[in-house]
Amino acid sequence: MVYTQTFSVLKNSFYLSLVFMISVFSTKTISGNPYDAMDTTFISIFSYFSSQEAIYYTEAPEDFQEIGAIKKIVLKRKNKILRLLEKIFLMRKLKPDYIFGKGSLIDLPFFLIKPKKARYIINYHSILIKKSTPLWPVRTPWFLRKFLFQKADIIVAISEWVRKTILDYFPEKKVELIYSGVDLDFFISQKKDWNYLSKKFDIHFDKPLVIFIGSLNLRKRPDVFIKIAANYPKANFLMIGKGDAGFLKYTENSKNFQYIDKMNREDIAKLFASADVLLFPSLQEPYGLVVVEAMASGLPVVVSASGAFPELVNDGKDGFLVPVDNEEIDNFTRVLDQILFDKNLWQKMSKNAVQNVKRFSWENTAKGYKKILLN
Repeated sequence: MVYTQTFSVLKNSFYLSLVFMISVFSTKTISGNPYDAMDTTFISIFSYFSSQEAIYYTEAPEDFQEIGAIKKIVLKRKNKILRLLEKIFLMRKLKPDYIFGKGSLIDLPFFLIKPKKARYIINYHSILIKKSTPLWPVRTPWFLRKFLFQKADIIVAISEWVRKTILDYFPEKKVELIYSGVDLDFFISQKKDWNYLSKKFDIHFDKPLVIFIGSLNLRKRPDVFIKIAANYPKANFLMIGKGDAGFLKYTENSKNFQYIDKMNREDIAKLFASADVLLFPSLQEPYGLVVVEAMASGLPVVVSASGAFPELVNDGKDGFLVPVDNEEIDNFTRVLDQILFDKNLWQKMSKNAVQNVKRFSWENTAKGYKKILLN
């Protein structure tokens, strides 16, 4: 009798797993770059899915460790074109329920040759514009992006601002809003460690520390951060990120400025918890992972009133939103004066920042995807 009941339970569990198990095939390769926001998003999301709920097939580096529903696919070819063909063939063989793409050229062959039942999802971590601008280079021709967006079964936007840029061109499409998240257990204020950061990176804490973390490109505006540093001797400024080193030529004689090209995630978490302000003047930011990571660490933020930042930051409560205008340098320095030298205000903003970003937990982000994929 016991064996019969046990067999019945196992059989029912097996059939339930067949009913609810979904498979997802990603056109994007996990890069292994800790600064890759899309990698962070998908790894975090599918680590919350169990292997009984889903399988997320993705190409990844050799040292990548599978977790949750993530299943690493192995390609044997070295040539890029042959690897692409091998990957498409593997997709056909696996017959996934969903194809996860970016709405770019790389999605096209997967979409055209996908199994009939497979639904095409665009996870959009950018903004939708027709032509390249100085801030946003566009590589995929508009007619191809238009085709992919029109054919997509589901479009997911990572902020309301991104969602609106899509609806401007495709008002008839249903665009799901699912905010990206932040690891609330990893980015915490308790990681504050001045001594460690001073010894390893020679970071100075004799004055308040203002930091910038991001790619050194035109859109992130490292030049604005550098200008503020030059005009604000009351604090030390630290910039972390790779990109056009041409920005750095203006810092050669600066005594309160330091540049580090990269840090690992654990060191960045310590830095967030040890600094005084994240100053991030980026424009047209689709989300701003660095901002929510800083806030989760109890670090107040000062950002441009642009892109998705007004959705993340409560102006005057957990940070400041600075208007983008001719007086912004003066306005940035004014709010730095407010936050750096008013201990009560800083502590209040730090506490509010931690509370605010709890809504952006990866668990909540995963729930949004589960609602789409499993229902």
